Amino acid sequence: MRGRLVTNPFALCLLWTGVGLLASPLAAQNNTKGKLVVGNTSIEITRAYAYAAKGFTTGEDTVEVLLCDAPVPGEAIQDESARKKLVAAGTLHYVEVLVDSKQQALHYEVQHQRFGMMMQPGGDDSDHVVEVKTFDGTTIAGRAHTLSTQQTLEDVPYSYDITFSAQIAPMKQP
Repeated sequence: MRGRLVTNPFALCLLWTGVGLLASPLAAQNNTKGKLVVGNTSIEITRAYAYAAKGFTTGEDTVEVLLCDAPVPGEAIQDESARKKLVAAGTLHYVEVLVDSKQQALHYEVQHQRFGMMMQPGGDDSDHVVEVKTFDGTTIAGRAHTLSTQQTLEDVPYSYDITFSAQIAPMKQP
């Protein structure tokens, strides 16, 4: 019976249709295209993750968006120290933006091992722009970019320009 099910064309068609239907919405919701340039190295940003969070200074509801060059293990998505270990190992590079309920960027951070773990660029200056196109409570989409090449305190040049769309995961419970 097992052999018949696997070789039955109708059963195979149903199986692949089901897999396609399940995978399509997830793939469509988390789309990312862009580059992070650090020094003379261009890094393709291919993944987007978003989750509900509380603003660290205001306590208001926000959405944190991670724009990454590699998959992030599930437990590390909402765990900054776990992500920074991946950055230190050179297996993850990302741009992080925090967006409030008014679709305004509150904070950005760029993570790359070349910056050193204590001096990652971050803040809220106007040279880092987030243009939100969709923000409906379940999805966030838009573009994050620098207006020009930036410099770290150690004079490492960097810039990014990334379009993204991501499903918003619920806030991690303590």
